[in-house]
Amino acid sequence: MRPILTPFLALYWTAAFAVLAMVAVNGGDAGTSRVMHMAGLSSANLPAGAVAATVLAFGLALIAALFLWAFVQGVLDSRIGAEDSEAVLRLCFGGAFGMAALLAVAAAVGGAETGLSAPTVLIGALAASYLAISAERWISHAMAAAADAPADGGARTMAVDAARQALLSRPVGREVAQGPGDPL
Repeated sequence: MRPILTPFLALYWTAAFAVLAMVAVNGGDAGTSRVMHMAGLSSANLPAGAVAATVLAFGLALIAALFLWAFVQGVLDSRIGAEDSEAVLRLCFGGAFGMAALLAVAAAVGGAETGLSAPTVLIGALAASYLAISAERWISHAMAAAADAPADGGARTMAVDAARQALLSRPVGREVAQGPGDPL
């Protein structure tokens, strides 16, 4: 089964973090406060400066690049190892959770009056995305394993067990408990 959610969500988060990185870069000295405003924390008093904006932009751009890497691996999923894709997805979402937590801590320290609902929603959206991608990957692996298994495996085992029990009950002359795995 071809993954649908993995590339879509990876591309979505790539765009989201890339836009935040561009806002931090283009904002100049006020880049940090503009990113915080876009994240829903408009009243936080954070240190404005080119260094803070550059560090924030670098972190956001790094996370966007990781999600782009996950997008490419999601598109090329059948051609590469699943272990590599899982490691990249964990790295992407770990970095994104870390950045969201950093924004929440910075807002709390900066005295944001709007509360921490916006970073909490961001963390919840990231968690829901990670769970959806993990579920999709788990289901596709389970379906691939089921397709590789023989189609008549369970029915054949039950038929052989029933035939064996029927043959054993005739010569002995006693009733044998019916069912797979029952003691004789």
